[in-house]
Amino acid sequence: MEHVQKNKRLYSFLLVLCLVCNLFTGIPAAEAAESDLLSAIPSQTISTTPAQITLSIAKDENGSAMAFNWVVTDTFSTEGKSNLVYSENSDMSDAVTVSAQRKDPDGDDIETDTEEEWGVFENVYAYSAKTYSLTAGETYYYQVGNETDGYTETASFKAPDKNTDSFSFVVLADTQSNTKAGYNNTRELYNYIAEQESNAAFLIHTGDIVEDGNVSVQWEWFFEAAKNLLCSIPMMTTPGNHESGHHDKNLVNFKAHTNFETLTAPEGLSENAKGTVYSFEYGNALFICLNTAAGSADDKIQFDFLRQQVEQTNKKWKIVFMHIPPYDPGKNHYSVDNETGKLLSDAGVDLVLSGHEHAYARNTLLTTDAGIKKAEPGNAPTYVIGGSVMNAAYDRNSKSDLWSQTFVELRKPSGSGIYAPGVYASVDVKEDSLTYTAYYKADGENFSAIDTFTINKNGNSEEPPVEKKPLEIDSAEDLVTLSKMDISDRDIFLTKDIDMEGLEFTPLNGSVLYNGIFDGQGHVIKNLSISNTGKNCTG
Repeated sequence: MEHVQKNKRLYSFLLVLCLVCNLFTGIPAAEAAESDLLSAIPSQTISTTPAQITLSIAKDENGSAMAFNWVVTDTFSTEGKSNLVYSENSDMSDAVTVSAQRKDPDGDDIETDTEEEWGVFENVYAYSAKTYSLTAGETYYYQVGNETDGYTETASFKAPDKNTDSFSFVVLADTQSNTKAGYNNTRELYNYIAEQESNAAFLIHTGDIVEDGNVSVQWEWFFEAAKNLLCSIPMMTTPGNHESGHHDKNLVNFKAHTNFETLTAPEGLSENAKGTVYSFEYGNALFICLNTAAGSADDKIQFDFLRQQVEQTNKKWKIVFMHIPPYDPGKNHYSVDNETGKLLSDAGVDLVLSGHEHAYARNTLLTTDAGIKKAEPGNAPTYVIGGSVMNAAYDRNSKSDLWSQTFVELRKPSGSGIYAPGVYASVDVKEDSLTYTAYYKADGENFSAIDTFTINKNGNSEEPPVEKKPLEIDSAEDLVTLSKMDISDRDIFLTKDIDMEGLEFTPLNGSVLYNGIFDGQGHVIKNLSISNTGKNCTG
């Protein structure tokens, strides 16, 4: 297979473009000046040695199983064959050999939203294999490769235990960068997790692994930085907008680097979405991965899948992870998505993990036909935006004051950069309780807990009751946001005159009787049109 390089650009143009991109991604200028940019288009390392190894939990009706994925960037002397070899013994005696299946991702399948693509896709051989009937909780040793070209060094993993009484897992978000130096945070944080969270059963990455999904060398940079952790712990991930969307609509590189094909998945997904929506069980929890980059037809299928999985499981905990959060209080991607929120509330989901905003935020919100209502953990889905590993963070949007509960400022006082190496969380799951703890070097020196909460299955929480303060409205945007909330028992005060000209407005609590006080305090709302005049409408 020949290496395909597309749309190579002159160095001067690339350097300028990278510097411009840095203005939007929040990458410090010093990083932009790294020697990586001295090459017009960096290329991935050419080698017959398997690399970019990923483990993921696999499904096996007869016991425990693990799936593996790796790539090779040069042709084999053995006609491209590759194997997974694993053993219960560290010397690899009595090993089992599994022939790997090969995928040949092709740059011709890359689609972007621009005529001239950003970056270079370089073809690789992508391999996947699965272990069989492992003993849950036992340590195994493995290598990948072949006899002629050689095998990787021996690494180890623990077989998944879907019946354990308690376990922990790690969560982190956006690791992306468009320079090699930009993955230094990933290297430092993943190495730290390997030391401090050695008992973690798996890692959940909530998307945006790389900055440009169609740039092959960025995937190499990420896996090189993360290899000390990912060689031994499964990574369960979902595509972010930088792995998909206008970067790589067909998710060619994402699918070349992941292997979730053995897990439970819905039927009928588009070719692009296959392999990105799945569920698995671990301990007393059901995990469901959703793809926020999917189209509307796929959305219906994946949310039907969500409902079906929750209805059929006997697991106590229902945990969803996806890239774009339904409720985002951040300044960069502010969102109040009650449609998705109601689907998650109706399904009885306990915890929703996401990224995208490059911020740390937490909200427990019950979504009904009337809108969103603040709740305690355990009484509604708790939404967590997991922070950032990429060296960029964003502020809170003032509009979120109406509904947002927890937001932690990650930015250094000097600008949008964060304290290296970013944020991660450890989640401890027991039979009747789930404790989430997020860690960050908030003082610039040492990791410490920046947020922690516990959800108990008896419905009680270690959080104090949510105080129902009067809602103060001082802008048209606030009033529009208010129309998406359940404010049936909240007092509302206007603090300024508001002009609603040109804005679409939904009546407040149009389907629920309003029992609060709406006080204009001498202020007026003008140019507001209400087409629905139902008896419960407020305004």
